[in-house]
Amino acid sequence: MRNSGAASPARHLLLVGCLAIAAVLGVACLDRPGPRPDRGTAQGATVVSFRTADGVTLNGRLWARDPRRVVIYLHEYRGNQTTWWPTAEEGAATDPSALTLDFRGHGASEGNREDVSKTPEDAEAALSFARERGYQRAVIVGAGMGAAAGIVAAADDPTTGLLGLSAPSAFAELEPVEVVHRLEQRIGLIATDGDLSAKQSIADFRLHAAIPSSRIVMLKGTDHGEGLLVGERRREATAAFRRLISELWQS
Repeated sequence: MRNSGAASPARHLLLVGCLAIAAVLGVACLDRPGPRPDRGTAQGATVVSFRTADGVTLNGRLWARDPRRVVIYLHEYRGNQTTWWPTAEEGAATDPSALTLDFRGHGASEGNREDVSKTPEDAEAALSFARERGYQRAVIVGAGMGAAAGIVAAADDPTTGLLGLSAPSAFAELEPVEVVHRLEQRIGLIATDGDLSAKQSIADFRLHAAIPSSRIVMLKGTDHGEGLLVGERRREATAAFRRLISELWQS
């Protein structure tokens, strides 16, 4: 399910082939550029860092609010945590705390950006950090690669829910479709029908897991990942985003 080590020649050929197929079919196998939230200032946040199981130090920001619950935001491939700051900044004192982080090799974090197979370890490190701070429940919000890593990380953690924006059923070495059945009541998914790879991924997930239909939101358009919250369907996407997070706290 997870491969370890640096990028191999076989992985390189896989990515080249994937990109070639994407060019022919008009779909994306990796996160694609698109409108993303304006970068916030992390107002009210504390700079934090934590280490992964294989010794990589990750950079993050923590908005401490509710001491029992935390939302962990995971960004897309080639992105960084700043795209989640405007969302993480929102919240009253009684709302869940928020944690953002840069995946390895992204933003201010150490490591190799091409070690995609290790990104679930980054998400697990964030969960461990949250537990050390006393948080009892978590919801991971991931976009693109962040959703794939989050699904793998949350699969065996019954205290963690997962909200995926344009969640891929496979991403480079990651194959979240293999473990999605472990999150059936703890997962929500949002995508657009014009984002063909994300639409197909939802179909793949539904073949492998009995995800409640109310937890799957398919919007019109082509917005992808973090861009769902600022794109042409941002009102519907934001409403679905808030509803699903609220429901995941109760799962």
